[in-house]
Amino acid sequence: MKKRIITLFSIILLAACTTIHANSFEVDGIAVNGGTLLPIREASKQIGYETSWQEGQAQVSGGGVEATIQIGETAFTINGTPGELSAPPVLINGLTYAPVDFFESFDSYYINTTSPESASFTKRGMADGGKMMGTITALSANPRGANEPGLDMARNFITEAFNSYGFITEKQEFEYEAFNWDTMESSQAIGINIIATKKPGTPNPTNDILIIGAHYDAEIGVPAANDNASGTAVMLEVARIVSSLPTDTELRFIAFDAEEQGLIGSSQYVNTLPPSDLENIVGMVNFDMLAGAKAENVEIYTTNGESNYLFEIITSNYKYAHHEPKTLPMGGSDHMSFFPKAIPDICFSHPAIRGEYHSEDDSVENISEEMLIYAAEAGYTAISKATSNLSPTYKTIAKPVFDETVTEIPNNLRLPFNEPISEFARITGMKLTQSPTGYSSAEYKSNIKILGLDNIFAAKILSYSGNTASNLSIDLKNTGTECSALIKHMTEILGAPEEYAQGSGTNYLFTGIYGNDYMITDDPMAGVFEMEIYANHGYENREGYTLKDGNLVRMETTQIGRQKLVIQKGGKTTIKVINNVPSKTLPVSGYAIKSWERVKAFLTEEEAAGIQFITVSTDGVGGQKGVVITNQEEQRRDEAAAESSISSDENGGQESISYTYEYEPGITISLDYLDITHVEANEN
Repeated sequence: MKKRIITLFSIILLAACTTIHANSFEVDGIAVNGGTLLPIREASKQIGYETSWQEGQAQVSGGGVEATIQIGETAFTINGTPGELSAPPVLINGLTYAPVDFFESFDSYYINTTSPESASFTKRGMADGGKMMGTITALSANPRGANEPGLDMARNFITEAFNSYGFITEKQEFEYEAFNWDTMESSQAIGINIIATKKPGTPNPTNDILIIGAHYDAEIGVPAANDNASGTAVMLEVARIVSSLPTDTELRFIAFDAEEQGLIGSSQYVNTLPPSDLENIVGMVNFDMLAGAKAENVEIYTTNGESNYLFEIITSNYKYAHHEPKTLPMGGSDHMSFFPKAIPDICFSHPAIRGEYHSEDDSVENISEEMLIYAAEAGYTAISKATSNLSPTYKTIAKPVFDETVTEIPNNLRLPFNEPISEFARITGMKLTQSPTGYSSAEYKSNIKILGLDNIFAAKILSYSGNTASNLSIDLKNTGTECSALIKHMTEILGAPEEYAQGSGTNYLFTGIYGNDYMITDDPMAGVFEMEIYANHGYENREGYTLKDGNLVRMETTQIGRQKLVIQKGGKTTIKVINNVPSKTLPVSGYAIKSWERVKAFLTEEEAAGIQFITVSTDGVGGQKGVVITNQEEQRRDEAAAESSISSDENGGQESISYTYEYEPGITISLDYLDITHVEANEN
């Protein structure tokens, strides 16, 4: 019988009883390479399941599981739900062998190998919804905001739980400034991260470290049952489940403090880790605000909205295959602190619930026990597989490897800053590799050629959010580039730069017509010679106009209407109104006239008659401005409302100012003169 070659994911797996170790063996002279295949009958027998065959189809049943697989097919079903195997089952010498992920889909068992000669299944605990609800009830009984007594109660509760599971527990203290949004005041606070470690328990451990976290602090003065007693409860429950399972990976469960103050606890933790730990950490699993009943579903997020190996582990399980990677819809959470270190992350959460988020109604009565169980089981799926001794070290997967490909960037390409990193790479063709940083922004590297130069430059793309491209920089030192020659070359392409001194050096700012600004900084004394490229948003060159008899009238500022200031000093309130008036010195620019002449022919009589204000600027050809027409409603603000927005004068007599803009109803038009007049712009 002809045997097919198969390739499996796991490469260190060992089978039980009749063992086929697929790292290297032959059947009828056909090599079978990859991971281990478990014999279905023998493996099923170990966990008390029964196996039957009919026309090449095997059915495994027991323990509430009904699973069906077909020889030669990767598709399978379990309890009527379809799934996909990493490789098809194969018939060898009359026995049917299936890849290990078939057995991993049996929720109540954990595959455990203790020696090269044998393997066993360990029955593991299932997520206990009642226990998690009890944890939430206990934690939400007392507010856990900065400097509130409930924080210490929560710390004791969490520490006792970790200790009861046999973990090694330690605390990391740090000082921070806590802000109270109710009183609008700041105060000093002590934060405490609680770290519980489970060391590897297999004969051949890796050096891998997996972080599992949830923040236990809360917004000041609220129960915070969902945000985030729910995530803390799930983290503790997963810790309980895995506490008795042998893993080849070190697990660190961390209850983070001061998340609500700006991810301070998780940032403090990751930024004080020794280099060896950073090298060995292969992922971060985060639980945050995940069980609000009105949300209905638990979502799985990543910092950059892209898939990674942790996300793929979860979605390879038939129960979670429907999830798509996405970014958090608002705010942030602790997994994002790990992303700048190039550590893969996932976060179990859901969108904020209006009326409950950060309010008194974030109470245990609004928690879904089913969602808690779902998050705990899904988290267990990722954690158990990522740390099982049946899988290899994940460093080769988790750690980025630099792509040496060189991409030439055309001069007329508008670099898509403020777009997702994946979109930036697609549009530019750049092969981006994330590089760990020592600060809070993510950084990507790529080899490029630019501006028609022969040099190959190592470019860095910075992402402040971890998701979108912010700017591109090139360190020009040691690249064979000479400053005066570079300035001359760029002047020929982009026009003369704006030149100004900064420190002991000089900056040269080139503005390209395609929306890219190029800043060259040359400061030999400081050892700086670099180029930074960022988006031109059109703010610097904006002009404001009104119309008189159909002709443009240049205004002093680009602000619509008038500015009203309420100034309070020494108990005295003064109202000041600043009107935008026609300028006596600023000219009507030629490109404004040309832009207006082209556009007005397309306006209706009603639109033309109702125009109150026109702004003219550019963010480069193909930018976001173009022609924008807005029917502006009237905006006014009475003086009493403006005055009431100023806090009481308790700042030592210092001046306090509240300001707003008022304008009449009518049409406002924003014109991008390059999009309207340039030959390469869209004629429409």
